[in-house]
Amino acid sequence: MISPSRILAFLLMPLFFLAEESQLALLESAYRKSQHCDYIAEVTHLHFPEFPEVTRGIFFRKTDKDGTVLLRTDLYNKDEPLFSFVKNATNEYAISHQHGKTVLGGCFTRLWYFEEMFQRPYWNEFNFAEFSQETTEAYPSRRKCMKVISKISEDSFDVKDLSYYDVFGFFYVKDVLQEQHPYMREYEIDEEEGIILGLRKYNCFSKKIFDRSFETVDFHPDWSKHPKLFTTPRTFDYYARSTAQFLALLSAPRQPVFHRHRHSPPFLEKYGFYLLGAFGLCCIAIAKFSSKKGKSA
Repeated sequence: MISPSRILAFLLMPLFFLAEESQLALLESAYRKSQHCDYIAEVTHLHFPEFPEVTRGIFFRKTDKDGTVLLRTDLYNKDEPLFSFVKNATNEYAISHQHGKTVLGGCFTRLWYFEEMFQRPYWNEFNFAEFSQETTEAYPSRRKCMKVISKISEDSFDVKDLSYYDVFGFFYVKDVLQEQHPYMREYEIDEEEGIILGLRKYNCFSKKIFDRSFETVDFHPDWSKHPKLFTTPRTFDYYARSTAQFLALLSAPRQPVFHRHRHSPPFLEKYGFYLLGAFGLCCIAIAKFSSKKGKSA
């Protein structure tokens, strides 16, 4: 005879799967909304190893009508502006307010401080995940949110399925994956906006390996009050491929490598390479035509 508890478990099983599907749908929706959102966010307790003097940061994100994401990060020591990093439709720029220098470049990682929170997992870990959900208050923003926890099995073969390695290659990187890959993700999703407010990740040893969350945030900023936030600087002093190179240029005792460059107009910056190529082809065509004309003469 089948026990009543087993009958009850069988009857409740569809509700369990429906709950997991709704939590997964909530996560997918939160990722979509987050990747297209605008915000101005302030963090008053920052610890950036490369910027030990920085204590506060203001982060800006604007999504243009064509889908281009514009970013800006302003870093302060209390109320004194130290550095700004800007990403617009053409390039990335780093500005040192103390040195009065503007650098053209890329890979300025603090521009992407909150973007890491909005990146959906690359691997198919949601296929292996178990979900739970509760309504709570996000920390430290104090906004009402839905907390969704996604947890994958600690079975190493599940981790192998999440990786790009074959069975034999997996065992060479197993320890690294178990140490660095998140087994559990704890999401805080804004109840009103449906945007990710915070994300914490833990490895299989329950060690926290990622912790990021909004402190003070406005998801509907009035950009008319900030018309020049993302504009291209008129001049720049040098080119840097990373934050480390940018800081090295500023801290060098002698700096003969800084040259003042006037920034190209946006049209030339975007199409200058093609115009140069077309000009070269025209020169070749004219040279060939002239040589043929000379031979016929």
